[in-house]
Amino acid sequence: MIISHQHKFVFIKTRKTAGSTIEMVLRPWAGDDAVVTPLLPAPPGLGDPMGRNCRGVFNPIPEMKRTWRETGGGLRVRGRGIFAPLVKLRQRRAYFEHMSLELVRQRAGCSIDGYFTFCFERNPWDKALSAWLWFNRERPDLDLRAFEQWLLDPNTKGLFSEWFMYTVDDEVAVDFVGRFETLEDDLRSVLGHVGIDPRGLDLPHEKRTTRPPSSAISTAASERVAQVFHREIKEFGYDLPCQFRP
Repeated sequence: MIISHQHKFVFIKTRKTAGSTIEMVLRPWAGDDAVVTPLLPAPPGLGDPMGRNCRGVFNPIPEMKRTWRETGGGLRVRGRGIFAPLVKLRQRRAYFEHMSLELVRQRAGCSIDGYFTFCFERNPWDKALSAWLWFNRERPDLDLRAFEQWLLDPNTKGLFSEWFMYTVDDEVAVDFVGRFETLEDDLRSVLGHVGIDPRGLDLPHEKRTTRPPSSAISTAASERVAQVFHREIKEFGYDLPCQFRP
């Protein structure tokens, strides 16, 4: 996550959408007073893997109240405990890597009023495959059947929507949602909008993984992805990619 006061933008970092690659492009331009969250493990040549200006104190009460309301008095929501803000306050982690726009606004306050906000999204079926590859990156025996079993397992970790990261009250709240599929063109557009010369943009490729051979997936597995990401599919018009079709 990056807040650039020099160029007046906020980058919300979603998972499996080349977020680390985008961060590496934006970091040199963000400014010395920018909030830049840690990027670990650090890619070669990265000067500030621990980030900058991301530590500090904040008021945790509004976040705890919101979590309490969302759970109807329960203690957990979206995997976050109601006391999670207190833990981060004790650690002085005012800003961290994958923060929602709503939470960034809560902690940054009026200092980011009028800033250009953006994030990137990805075709859900492709995103699910990328997540599975990452969670199983140490396994040498990856195949399509294992991917389908992962999708259909109700206890699967890593298959989750991040719709809440860039929406408020179930409506898209960022100024721009770029597409992973058109990453370079969309990032050039963002850079131009915030006053950064996009000429000569050369995207690094961090965390690239080797994919198993493209093949059709079962209807049940496909429907599982469609169920989890139904809001993204409706909003952005995503469809099952050709490589997964029978």
